[in-house]
Amino acid sequence: MHSFARAPRRSGRGLMAVAAAIVAALTLTTAAQAVELDPVAFSPEVSGVVQVGETLTAVTDNAAATYDYEWSVAGVVVGTTQTYDVVAEDALKSLVLSVAGHQDGYADTTLETAAVTVQKATFEEFSTSLSGSLVVGKTLKAKVPASGPYTVQWRRDGVAISGATSSTYTLRSADAGHRMSVKVVQSAPGYVTQKSIANATSKVKRVFTASKAPKISGTVRVGQVLKASVGEWSPGVKSYTYQWNRDGVAIKGATGKTRRLTVNDLGHKITVTVTGHKPGYLAKSRTSGATDKVRKGHIEATKPVLTGTTRAGNRLSVRLGTVTPGSTKITYQWLRNGNAIKGATSARYGLKNVDAGRRISVRVTYVKDGYVTTTRTSALTAEIRKRPLVMQGNGTWEVGVDVQPGIYYTASETEYCEWTRKTGNRWTGGTNTGSGRRMISISASDKTVITAGKITYVTQSSSTDPFRLAVAVPVEGEGCGGWIRYDGTGLKRSTMPGDGMFGVGVDVKAGTYKSTGNSGCEMTFWKDPDGATLTANLYDPDFQSFTRSGTIYLQLDSAYDFIEVNGCNKFTKVS
Repeated sequence: MHSFARAPRRSGRGLMAVAAAIVAALTLTTAAQAVELDPVAFSPEVSGVVQVGETLTAVTDNAAATYDYEWSVAGVVVGTTQTYDVVAEDALKSLVLSVAGHQDGYADTTLETAAVTVQKATFEEFSTSLSGSLVVGKTLKAKVPASGPYTVQWRRDGVAISGATSSTYTLRSADAGHRMSVKVVQSAPGYVTQKSIANATSKVKRVFTASKAPKISGTVRVGQVLKASVGEWSPGVKSYTYQWNRDGVAIKGATGKTRRLTVNDLGHKITVTVTGHKPGYLAKSRTSGATDKVRKGHIEATKPVLTGTTRAGNRLSVRLGTVTPGSTKITYQWLRNGNAIKGATSARYGLKNVDAGRRISVRVTYVKDGYVTTTRTSALTAEIRKRPLVMQGNGTWEVGVDVQPGIYYTASETEYCEWTRKTGNRWTGGTNTGSGRRMISISASDKTVITAGKITYVTQSSSTDPFRLAVAVPVEGEGCGGWIRYDGTGLKRSTMPGDGMFGVGVDVKAGTYKSTGNSGCEMTFWKDPDGATLTANLYDPDFQSFTRSGTIYLQLDSAYDFIEVNGCNKFTKVS
């Protein structure tokens, strides 16, 4: 509110009252003098903001009085009611309120408020902004006030663009490379002018007038490389960037011109997005068509080569060539005459007796996730030769020199073969005689072995133990021939000759065998063919060695180690 700043003064009505009183006094016949009245007491104030567009109210503090009001702007009366609406023409001019008070018994009084300058009105606070793509041909839009008078001016590098005065502006070629801004001005009589400017964050760019989608070339298989190629763009592109996609989703890190397909791509379709870049131009992206679904890759591997001596008792190894891709799992399967050898699955294979006369190869299998499993088989070896013969002919053989400890069998069937082993000073380490295929087990404690068609023992001196000092003498004859080291492998035949010694489950299969027309067929179960250690008969513990005639059924169980038959007819497996 605004209060008085001047001293009170009498109103015109008060002067008229005084004049009337003087006239009355002159006409009175009495000499009495007139009485002077006190002025009406009150304080006028202006309530409200003295600003264009506002409504002002005159306020007094004496409710017993009545009042007349007079609003003046720059000395000109503009209103005579208790309220006054400030108009634009009042802006920046001096405003005064004059109030005349009337009250019975008091002299009329007129008072004025101190002069106040009328302030201009202000618009609601506003800040403009611009939106849209800063690309030639695109339209920018300026934020404008919701109401009230305003003007818009688009500018290029701060310079007004002729005729660009609407809230939207379509970018032209002349704008390319320049920075745009927009100025919005709110202005009206009696109002404070409000200006707001928004500047673009970057310069206007041109657009490529022509572009072609990229193409993908290459084999769509895991491990293969796809290549992106781009066509002609106009104008010419400065550089390209690439993004490979799997089923439309960007592949992290796949941003080169080429893409080597991985197992993660298997079964998915691949595209590539190429983005062209040129200074002053908006980057543009084009995406290729999709490939077929990625198929499994092929493992490249050369044919394996076998190395080593092709004789039983020696070892063969595999030499692999180049294998791509790397980190491929490799497995092996050795083959005998094209058939898988049970348990032979390492990179090396020790040749056994059973391999003699056969041809060996190896099948190598390559496995990797995302790739077709690949196999390569080596060439066949030459026929595998038998082990070297030992103790050939009749003779005396020193263990550890002429022959090593182990089990041996004759290289061919014999007419009659006898052998004996000398352990310590005795020739009772073990002995065996018979025809057909013979076997011998030589222990590390043996000193000497004699093989011959027949052995004669000659006593050198009298002794209660005729074998301790006896000398074994081989008698000339066909004898045993050469011997081959036994390694626990054999042909596992279903027939067995009537004379000889054989490994059960090795040389002959386990099962029931039948032989007919026998007369004195002798059968012996051996734990070890050392001439001393027998194996109990599983079915008749009282008979480790027995003789039968006629039709014989012989049960060979896998628990037996060796079976020896003498003077029998051929056995045939029947179950």
